[in-house]
Amino acid sequence: KFEDFLKFQQYGAEKLLRDMTGVGEKDYTDEQIHDIALFFAGIVDCKSSFTRTHCIGAAEKADVMTKFYGFDADKSIRFYLSAALHDIGKLIIQNDILEKRGKLDDNEFANIKTHAAATYEILSKIEGFEDITRWASNHHEKLNGRGYPRGLSADELTLEDRLMACLDIYQAL
Repeated sequence: KFEDFLKFQQYGAEKLLRDMTGVGEKDYTDEQIHDIALFFAGIVDCKSSFTRTHCIGAAEKADVMTKFYGFDADKSIRFYLSAALHDIGKLIIQNDILEKRGKLDDNEFANIKTHAAATYEILSKIEGFEDITRWASNHHEKLNGRGYPRGLSADELTLEDRLMACLDIYQAL
């Protein structure tokens, strides 16, 4: 409704979401968490025409990968969620940088690199998401320690961190 749009304009998204959902802790079922993750993945994917199916595609491939590696049901769900949410930090990146055709300059590249740390900041606020947060925010780490945001090396990266990085690259290609 138009009145709702005016409220959004007047009060902003955060206040309206807090008013609608209430502040506090709430337990969700795996299915609800799955749906919420897909909702946010869809928002991230829609932010840029270059990545319009990236997060959802990575989540679908994560599902296949967890079956291949024999993850149990709980770990499979958690890995799927981390793939769906791995680029949620891109919500803070300006569209002109995400949509730029051609090579990014040094400042633009430094800006886009902040999305992995932002993913960590967003997901780390969710109790019980510790492993999801780690796997999602480490998707640009490299075995040689030259990745970001933390510059972790091979001995600091778990199998799941490495798989998430592979998923991200494969889906991007």
